[in-house]
Amino acid sequence: MPRFQWLWLTLGWMLALVLGAGSLAPSVPSAAALFSDKFLHFGAYASLAFLFAGALGRRRWKNIALGLLLFGAALELLQQLLTATRMGEWWDLAANAGGIATGLLLAALIPGNWCRRVEAALGLAEARQ
Repeated sequence: MPRFQWLWLTLGWMLALVLGAGSLAPSVPSAAALFSDKFLHFGAYASLAFLFAGALGRRRWKNIALGLLLFGAALELLQQLLTATRMGEWWDLAANAGGIATGLLLAALIPGNWCRRVEAALGLAEARQ
């Protein structure tokens, strides 16, 4: 596990909070016209999966994937039920799933734990005995 796991997890939960708030805020038509929101879904969930994968380690990746899928599904449902300017969409959930898979794949391509590698590069890793 990374030495500063609490910091990585805090960053992940803050990103999830921003994602949740942004998903339930009124939509901005001019921003949506620039590019497909599926890219935003894909990128946001890839980032979350990658971040949590490094913070929690490989043994928890199934839990990360399931948790993020449920988080995305809950947000889509809440958009449908609680907002007047947003709609829950199956394609958004598919983009979320693709992002999760990609984030975990990217984490898997880095030998060891990427959070520990970053900490070591910054000179913050624990001294090994």
